Amino acid sequence: MPPPTPSRPSPTSRPPRPSWPALARAKERAIATKAAAEALVNAQKQH
Repeated sequence: MPPPTPSRPSPTSRPPRPSWPALARAKERAIATKAAAEALVNAQKQH
């Protein structure tokens, strides 16, 4: 793994303040994905 160049910040470096709206959307998307997966499993069980 090459060392990060000074002209560009490394991908692992984060700003001190997290982006709360983005985190909230990611959490909601994960919950919705889980709910959809459970609904799909339930639909497959009924058939």
